Amino acid sequence: MDMVENADSLQAQERKDILMKYDKGHRAGLPEDKGLSPLESTAALIVLAFC
Repeated sequence: MDMVENADSLQAQERKDILMKYDKGHRAGLPEDKGLSPLESTAALIVLAFC
């Protein structure tokens, strides 16, 4: 049972760290990650096709 509690505690701490980093980024005014544009996606697929 102790190992399960430790695993749960570790997951909770990791979750807390992720949320803190997310909040810190938003407060800093960093641009939102919107992924690739359609053109960038198409170019990436073309490059991968020739590899």
